[in-house]
Amino acid sequence: MAGLALMLREWTCAGYTTRDYANFPVPYVSMGRTPEATLANPEPTVTPPSASASARISINRATEAELAAVKGLSKPVAKAIVAIKNNGK
Repeated sequence: MAGLALMLREWTCAGYTTRDYANFPVPYVSMGRTPEATLANPEPTVTPPSASASARISINRATEAELAAVKGLSKPVAKAIVAIKNNGK
């Protein structure tokens, strides 16, 4: 039976020495798919882009309101970005 082993090991000059251990049974729960089916038809790991990813803005062309709408970007920072962009500094 497969399980999980927790081992207390210590490094000595001869290598690792096991000082204590405990075995824990790990129950196997089938999700309705056989391993062969999983290997033959793996589920896709790529997630579709979210709505916020498709609504990207360009920092060079964005207005102050668009920049302020970005999560984590405050209105004063957005205003400073637009001011520096417009002044060419």
